Amino acid sequence: MNRLALALAYHGAAFHGWQLQPEARTVQGELERALADFYGESVRVWAAGRTDAGVHALGQVAGWRPPRDYPPETVLRALEARVPADLRLLRCAEVPADFHPRHSARGRSYRYLLREGDALFQRDRTLIVEPGLDWSTIEAAAGLFVGHRDFAALGTAPRPGGSTVRRLTACRLLRKPPFYLVEVAAEAFLYRMVRRIVGCLLALGRGELDAADLGALLDNLDRTQAPPPAPALGLYLQRIDYAEFAYTPDPGPPGLVIPEQERG
Repeated sequence: MNRLALALAYHGAAFHGWQLQPEARTVQGELERALADFYGESVRVWAAGRTDAGVHALGQVAGWRPPRDYPPETVLRALEARVPADLRLLRCAEVPADFHPRHSARGRSYRYLLREGDALFQRDRTLIVEPGLDWSTIEAAAGLFVGHRDFAALGTAPRPGGSTVRRLTACRLLRKPPFYLVEVAAEAFLYRMVRRIVGCLLALGRGELDAADLGALLDNLDRTQAPPPAPALGLYLQRIDYAEFAYTPDPGPPGLVIPEQERG
């Protein structure tokens, strides 16, 4: 029997991350509860990435082996009626039996949303930063992360002893004041890598680091010397790319979509 793939979005503020945890509300827990109610038995789901507590998703992907054969449209409608309001389902489709949301992914992208100056109703989905950051320095430095290298200074491998070598295909700053958006794309990321990249960029914008300091940090592979990672609340899993499964991510809040003519 083929598997089912589900694209979903969620507002991460009230979740303790993706992964199932005892006595804590998680995205995996809510989705598995809805699946169990629909199928009448427990179903284990796998995700493309285990987002941390407070991290949002515009295009997370989950997959499972269905215990019974229902059309994907039927499953989608049934789950939509069973999941909470801070979790949105985007698409459900059959995928090959060997499909795995993490292992089958061809690329991943994240966005990190910053806002200059406070905004009461955006505090749980945007990192509020002080006025006066050097955005030109941040924009120029973002490209220094692009390439194939050991990123041990910026994250840990998903499993003990795993490789910390990754290939970043994009890292750039987009501006539409008061919003500033960091976009990062790669084949795969280390744990907390995007938040550490943003932490480095903010340190550069505040004058706490310069480009030479950043180069030395990346070369030394010493994570203890890196600036602290940016908070979870501004981070969005943008999308996961597959050969077998396509979907359109949720647009997210204001600031996450910057028209092409206004970029740069």
